[in-house]
Amino acid sequence: MRRIDRFTTPLSERAALRRCISGLFHGLARLSLVLAGSGMTAGCIIEDPPPYSQPKKTPPRLDLVRAAPVIDHFIVRQRMGRVSFTVPVASEDAGDDLIAFLLLDYDGGLIATPYVDEVGAGTLDDDPERIISIDWTVDSVPGCHRVSLLVTHRENLSFDGIRALEDERDVALAVWWVTVTPPPGSTDPLMPCPMATGEN
Repeated sequence: MRRIDRFTTPLSERAALRRCISGLFHGLARLSLVLAGSGMTAGCIIEDPPPYSQPKKTPPRLDLVRAAPVIDHFIVRQRMGRVSFTVPVASEDAGDDLIAFLLLDYDGGLIATPYVDEVGAGTLDDDPERIISIDWTVDSVPGCHRVSLLVTHRENLSFDGIRALEDERDVALAVWWVTVTPPPGSTDPLMPCPMATGEN
């Protein structure tokens, strides 16, 4: 009886050891599958998109290459003649309209002029492009004059009877030189712009 007990006890111990090892391997295999599955699940999670932020406002940019009349040509007009100024403009406006002023002999001070154009707010990707267009009736005295087109955002203007700029960085400027000639038969002296080649 003791011999049988001695014989069967090691056998049962080995079987129990095999069962234990097998169970351990099965447990490790299950654990690795669970870990792999959780890694795959984490890799497939789609994050929420970042919150939308409004594009920042940029100063207006004038396309002077396509301006009309040509920027580097002198313009010659009789008094009470007309000149049409057009320039493409681009800017990121964040909902703030652009406003353009045609100014005669502008010295950088306050703005007072009847020649104004407004362009609705847009973005740098606008298609079709936005165009500033102002017709000027040449009502200045004969001689050489600097005509400036100043463009800024409406919110950059303070209205104290006459408009003034809050931030001079939020400005685009185009400049033309115009020789205003006296009307026919006038004896007024003419002071043309230096080196004027003339553009009619």
